[in-house]
Amino acid sequence: MFTAGTHTSAFTMERAMSCLLNHPDILQKAKNEIDDQVTYSGRLLEDSDLSKLPYLRCIINETLRIFPPAPTLVPHYSSEDCIIGGYKIAKGTNLFVNAWAIHRDANLWEEPSEFKPERFEGLDEGFKFLPFGKGRRACPGAAMAMRLVGLAVGTLVQCFEWESAESQMVEFDEKSGVTLGKTKPLEALYKPRLSMISLVSQL
Repeated sequence: MFTAGTHTSAFTMERAMSCLLNHPDILQKAKNEIDDQVTYSGRLLEDSDLSKLPYLRCIINETLRIFPPAPTLVPHYSSEDCIIGGYKIAKGTNLFVNAWAIHRDANLWEEPSEFKPERFEGLDEGFKFLPFGKGRRACPGAAMAMRLVGLAVGTLVQCFEWESAESQMVEFDEKSGVTLGKTKPLEALYKPRLSMISLVSQL
């Protein structure tokens, strides 16, 4: 329980920041949204502000789409004979859902390899977006994870100016395993935004 609640959220935060560093226009759009809703009020981002930041949520969803932290979700077990998608599944079979492949399926997503948060604006996600699974067996911590990641990434965007520590684009090579971490941890340069120095100094 602790591993699922920490590693996956940390991976998602790292991936989100990596994507934003590679797409400064998207980073600026997120910053503008946070400034309009929060910063100009002279305070730090709070949990209650997340519902007013739809673009930030789109960024996190798009990160989870391209880089689901648990690419095959949690294994399921068939308690009885059944048919799924036309396939006969025998009782006692271990079932894995390849969320990674579904999220990158060109039949379901336009330009699936591209980082485009706007695709989630008004989108009916259905069963083509399932980083937390679906139905009764979905991740019970999904809502908490979205709020945690949203608050962390949103605060980093609100408080600091960011740029990659390398001259080229941030790389996304992955380590294999139950969860997909980066082979090379993210390295970035940051400094407090001038408009946020007084608030950041209070932390």
